[in-house]
Amino acid sequence: MDTGLDSGDQYYPWLPSYDPVTPGITYMSELITTQPNTFNNEGVLLPIKVIKTRASSKYSQVLQLENARNIRIDNYTPQEIIALGTDEWMVFPWYKKNASARNGGGNVTHTGTFGWAIKYEPAT
Repeated sequence: MDTGLDSGDQYYPWLPSYDPVTPGITYMSELITTQPNTFNNEGVLLPIKVIKTRASSKYSQVLQLENARNIRIDNYTPQEIIALGTDEWMVFPWYKKNASARNGGGNVTHTGTFGWAIKYEPAT
C-alpha cells in the first residue's frame, strides 16, 4: 500500500512480526486465538490498525479504522447484525467463511472464520 508518507516503505494493516520481513498480526494474535469467548461463544471486536515500518526495527501506527473491527465469525452468519450497547455491527468474512478449517491456510479459497465487523447504521 503506498500512502505517500515516506517513499519506498511498506505499510501493513497489521503489525509486522518480530522478523521485519514477514508481516503478521502480533499485536492481537493472542486475542484472535482465544476467540470465540468460551463463556458466551461471542466474538470480540478488535481494532484494525495500519503499521509503518521504520528504521532500526521500529514501527509507527499510521491509522486505526474507526468503524471497522477484526472478529472471529465462528458463531456468526455473514451479514448478521450484532448489537453491542447502542452500536450495531454487520459481520463479514474477510473473503469466504469455512468453519471446518477455521484458521484458513495457504492455497485455499477461504479465510476460515477470520472476519471483520463494520459499524451498521440503518437507513431512516
